[in-house]
Amino acid sequence: MNPFSMVFTLINNIMVVKNLIVRILGNDLDNLHGESQTIDNLLFTLNNEPKFENTTKLFLLNRILNKEKRKHIIDILTSRDITFFELEFNYEDYKKIPILTSNITHLAERIIQGESITVSDKKEISVGSIENRRYIMNINNARNWCIDYGKRNGYTWTFVFDSNAFLTNKMYDEIIHNIKDETEYISIPQIRLSDSSLKNDDILNSPDKLETLSYYEHQLAFKNTSIHMFNPEIPYGTMDKGEMLNALSVPGIWETWLRDLDFISITQRKFTNVKCQILSKVIRLDPGNNNNSRESNWTNRMAGTYKLIKYIETLYT
Repeated sequence: MNPFSMVFTLINNIMVVKNLIVRILGNDLDNLHGESQTIDNLLFTLNNEPKFENTTKLFLLNRILNKEKRKHIIDILTSRDITFFELEFNYEDYKKIPILTSNITHLAERIIQGESITVSDKKEISVGSIENRRYIMNINNARNWCIDYGKRNGYTWTFVFDSNAFLTNKMYDEIIHNIKDETEYISIPQIRLSDSSLKNDDILNSPDKLETLSYYEHQLAFKNTSIHMFNPEIPYGTMDKGEMLNALSVPGIWETWLRDLDFISITQRKFTNVKCQILSKVIRLDPGNNNNSRESNWTNRMAGTYKLIKYIETLYT
């Protein structure tokens, strides 16, 4: 064999690691997100996040109800020739779900008015709205779609990100260059700009400020040989990601949230012999709403989801 053939054969036998970052774009919620949060953060990410070597980025539109926002997002992605897919909202499927009871409606209205409710009331809302939240927000089904897409299309690692997750070159390099061969799940701590009233532009103009932010609920990446996925029975707002973090034995505040699962009679899973590695960090971009805080986001999510349910009524009745 001549030297050139040997070199070609050697290169051909080297496995090229291909990575995939999928961001899930869903519905903005009143009380939790700004009116244009998804679009603002999408544009910021497209304009400012670096291109990463051997890494594909795509977007998944997840049952977006506002037709104008949906069109705006599609126009942005199409104009930039960016790959996206869509899981559509189907009213014929949704209307099979029982309507909220009058008491749940009353409790949700109290939250919107800023009133406090009891733990028992929270349980009633969680149980009574579970099917609505599971269908409308569709979060864990969407996350599992991303994992499945990555595996089917030959990617070594699939990063399953919420819409507002942002990586710098340094953050991404710290992940890619420190993955152990045996690792099958990567847990990436999240820092929230809103914790210190930072804005998206501070990432570019004042990066040192990011170093003072505390870690919070992680984002996850899945190797093509991983076997575990998100529990699709868990609706948005009730440990939808926290349950997976607990199952992977990733330490954090989500270990104290088990009561939320008890409310909806779902048992916390516990995986054995999993190879999960905690690496680097990822930025949670500006939510565009000053009400968004770790202390109040349970009630904000419930109020926002309730308003979305009422919005569906105006669209289809």
